[in-house]
Amino acid sequence: MYTQLLKEILLEIEYNEQSPKDFAAYYRKHYPGELNTVDKFERDYYNYPPIYWYTKDFMIHSVLNQALRAQNTEVILKMGFFLHDLHQNIEQLHSDQMDQHLAASSPLIVYRGQDLAASYTNIAWAYGKLGDWLKGLLYHEKSLDIYLNASDTNNLALAVCYRNIAFVHETMGDYSKAKSFNEKAIEQCEKYFPSNQSSSTTHHTNTDSVHENIKTSLQNKIKYLHPNHPDLIRCYNYIGSMYSNMGEYSKAVSYFEEDLEVCRNSLPSNHPDLAISYSNIGSMYAKMAEYTKALAYYGKGLDIIEKSFPTNHPDWAMAYNNIGSVNFIMGGYVEALSNFEKALEIRKKFFPANHRNLAISYNNIGSVFSKMGEYANALFHYEQAIEVTKKAHQPDHRSLAICVRNIAALYNDMGEYWNALRNHKKALEILEKFLPANHLDLAVSYSSIGSVYLKMGEFTNAFSSCKKALDIGEKSFPPNDPDWATCYNNMGSVYFDTGEYVEAI
Repeated sequence: MYTQLLKEILLEIEYNEQSPKDFAAYYRKHYPGELNTVDKFERDYYNYPPIYWYTKDFMIHSVLNQALRAQNTEVILKMGFFLHDLHQNIEQLHSDQMDQHLAASSPLIVYRGQDLAASYTNIAWAYGKLGDWLKGLLYHEKSLDIYLNASDTNNLALAVCYRNIAFVHETMGDYSKAKSFNEKAIEQCEKYFPSNQSSSTTHHTNTDSVHENIKTSLQNKIKYLHPNHPDLIRCYNYIGSMYSNMGEYSKAVSYFEEDLEVCRNSLPSNHPDLAISYSNIGSMYAKMAEYTKALAYYGKGLDIIEKSFPTNHPDWAMAYNNIGSVNFIMGGYVEALSNFEKALEIRKKFFPANHRNLAISYNNIGSVFSKMGEYANALFHYEQAIEVTKKAHQPDHRSLAICVRNIAALYNDMGEYWNALRNHKKALEILEKFLPANHLDLAVSYSSIGSVYLKMGEFTNAFSSCKKALDIGEKSFPPNDPDWATCYNNMGSVYFDTGEYVEAI
């Protein structure tokens, strides 16, 4: 209702030539690192249609999408003239196209640009990073519609779209739909590749085959592009992301570094995409436990963000959060706390009170206080995380379960085993409502419950819970997963404490 009222108000306001100038002045004040871009926008705004600015210019779609996502009324009103013009532009294009269609008395054929599809995909991943996978799914589906309506549907981009949608369904726990879209991705790969290549694809029906075929195609595309061509950024980034998802972090780093090199050669030194490239490399080094390198790359990303965005921009919060996470792993709890608190303060100003990113910040701060032995502060922040998660428009049940599980672990550290057990069971109850019976998160919960029972001396219940964890883990865990090792360790402890030393070994 609020959004509809705001839309009606914006469309009824009368704007003039001063409106773009007012927005440009606002932008210069808050984004001093993008002066060339805003100068071009102010000078040439009326020389191009609004759709041009929205689909081609990073500045416009980035600022507008962030403002709409966070319901930042100040920025939305500043950009009201653009929303008004964009709305009219789209209506006019639609009207013109329909007139042509009626005059020709022929079927309406729709050709839509792949740049727009890429924009939808970027928006989708942005929502994913914010934890709003449902909105992300909507934008992935918009991207898919564009490719399905294109003149050439024998296009590898369709495979990428199908795989993206499958990934979102996997993340949301809907494995049946994920399987369906993965199969569509594989079928599309088989259509795209010559017959002498497609035979190798038919032997695989899993995600790896989709990744391998897409990767091969992108690598072939790279050979024919100019060294600084902007499409290289997408290619390198996508291949790096695929290797990251497959756990091959060193290979991912090599492609993210290629991505970074193209960005350096083709973009201004303070362009936000450079910060993303540095952050991607930092994340890979963090996953490889090379924390000093991770901090160095995260720091370079933060340097660019400081030059490009105002201090209350959410990218600052993301950078502080990444650095704080590495500080935490390295045992630098004071530094971690400082960075997590900076991230929280920015997110409080930018996001509504029920946004998931606030819950993430509260959880992170709670974890630091827990490690520092400040249990009262830890409990307070964990409870704040739960309150935010419960208020979310589309509650992420897994996030709620994680919050409850954190409280359970805290009570366990405090020696309050009944409270620990109660919260672990509550987390399990939440997860069982939407996860399949063999999901690894259920194994982790059962293992944690078994560990608490063991400390309480209830060996029968401990054995039963640990056994359930192992039964699920055999179907779900990768061989080297640390949670899988924890499950075995907990069962070994049960055998040891009950005197069954051979089984414990």
